[in-house]
Amino acid sequence: MAKIIGSRINLGVAREAARGTCLKPQRWVPWVNLGFTDKVTAINSGEALGVLEDSHEKFVVEKYGEGDIEFEVRDESFGYFLYALMGTLTTSTAVVANSYDHTFNLAQTNQHQSLTLSTEDPNGDKQFCLSMIDSLTINCALGEYVKSTIGFISKGSHDTAVDSATGDFAVEHKFRAQDIEFKLATTRAGLGAAALVKLQSLSITVNKNILKKQMLGTVQPDDLINQGFSVEGEFTLPYEDQTYRSLMLDNTYNAMEIVIENNDVELADGAGVNPTISIVLPRVGFYDWTPDRPKGELAEQTIGFKGYYDFANTENSIYSIVLRNDKTDYTT
Repeated sequence: MAKIIGSRINLGVAREAARGTCLKPQRWVPWVNLGFTDKVTAINSGEALGVLEDSHEKFVVEKYGEGDIEFEVRDESFGYFLYALMGTLTTSTAVVANSYDHTFNLAQTNQHQSLTLSTEDPNGDKQFCLSMIDSLTINCALGEYVKSTIGFISKGSHDTAVDSATGDFAVEHKFRAQDIEFKLATTRAGLGAAALVKLQSLSITVNKNILKKQMLGTVQPDDLINQGFSVEGEFTLPYEDQTYRSLMLDNTYNAMEIVIENNDVELADGAGVNPTISIVLPRVGFYDWTPDRPKGELAEQTIGFKGYYDFANTENSIYSIVLRNDKTDYTT
């Protein structure tokens, strides 16, 4: 064993064919911050032994993996995380030769797609089976790459030889602040003709409220269950009028579309098709409007929003997430 710097640790991901059955990495994913690791729950003995000390022993009663990982969003590997986030995937025939649309929809079930996360570490390789996404945030900020912070919960790790070549990363395309387009319309059907809204920042967060379901006879979670599904976010833009204040006060709903498209990269050998992430929310309510009006500086406003199930049209809070790239499928 030796002292190391964190960037020597490689992170691999695989889509589990059977929930909880570990697989070798199908894709190695560069990371920005790796906070995912083993956790335990321990109990202290409460026996009195005629001394002042409050306890004389402890036992580990639960082992699991938990923590956040931050990424710069890449056009192919991000699909593994979208699959685990939403639960279902449909891949279209080619948009043009050798490029594909992967459409992720919300599965109205409580056992979504699971992943295996693997760490190739000079001080010991690990695999985390039944890795489930507890939360996923996409952050878009001026002068930055589009980044995502994903919170995972899994079974406790086991030691394994991950068996990969160091730095075995596929060539992928990333997204930047200039790649963001944002629209609002009164209905989802109206998004196509809606004008672009110029933003200074944008974030959207999905929470899945994962339950670690423990059973007698083991310290490992028996299952990891996604429970209530919620979508929230906020965006900031110059304070030019009180439109968003009125939307909040009047309890008005809008449809929302977020398109992240890198127009500097062409897929499929220069066919005019670009790496893209498109997110559509059919029913969004605005619950917070905060103007920032500093003396002598540009006034801005931050608007908080929440996605709702569209009962009238039977549409999920996230209508769809479409990822366009060169990857044929996510079976491997």
